[in-house]
Amino acid sequence: DDNNNNTNTNRNYYTCGMAFFYIGYDFHRGRFLYLEDLFIEEEYRANGHGSTIMSALALLATTLGCTGGFVWQALDWNTPALNFYHKIGARIEDGLLTTRFAGDGLQRFLEKREGNL
Repeated sequence: DDNNNNTNTNRNYYTCGMAFFYIGYDFHRGRFLYLEDLFIEEEYRANGHGSTIMSALALLATTLGCTGGFVWQALDWNTPALNFYHKIGARIEDGLLTTRFAGDGLQRFLEKREGNL
């Protein structure tokens, strides 16, 4: 039994990447498939594995009736990812800004709201 190894000797499979996704809902566009993370090990990039995963997710979004589409975000400094998304024909949209409360800022916000929850 080889449960701790990524290979299956009977079929020669190897896990070279992964996609983490979920189904969400937008009140204007409806159901969508959101890709949270896509990762392909370095030595397996540029061999079609990322395109295969993206195709499978696009098919899943279509099969599930995701009228809001197949959506993901990329960091503006991640040139290899942006190039890949451009190569497969994805539209890169402007206008999304990440906002967050963290650390002391989160505590200050809660303190201001104290008694109003």
